[in-house]
Amino acid sequence: MGVQLFGGKFYKCVYVGTHDRVNISENIKNIIDCLNKNFTWENSRINFDNVLNGYLALFQVVSYEI
Repeated sequence: MGVQLFGGKFYKCVYVGTHDRVNISENIKNIIDCLNKNFTWENSRINFDNVLNGYLALFQVVSYEI
């Protein structure tokens, strides 16, 4: 169920050199805005893009590990 609800929802726009999240003042709404402004669109380390990643994310929540 987590894969269906959250699959592909944890991508973010980050600066190329530092991989820090882009400031909200940059007004990035989607991948096209991100790439047009020469940023990088990357997935979060913990995500629900497939069943195995979903199990791993749930295990990390239950065991309080990151």
